[in-house]
Amino acid sequence: MDFQTKIALLKQFEKPCFQICAYLVGDHSVACQTAEQVLTELFATPRFWDGDEEVRKGILKRIATRHSLQQMSVAG
Repeated sequence: MDFQTKIALLKQFEKPCFQICAYLVGDHSVACQTAEQVLTELFATPRFWDGDEEVRKGILKRIATRHSLQQMSVAG
């Protein structure tokens, strides 16, 4: 999969990624930063690209939850 295709696909996950982070973190600016970290990790995760949409959603949820919980422990 070429770079532009990956970027286009990743853009489809921006909104759900932010929604998960915002729900868990509760702060808009922290959620934005967290979502950026999540999307960066997704880009570097081969399983994300190899899977179908359901696999990608599951990976997104796991990574977004982990990053959000880390942010909450830092802020807490």
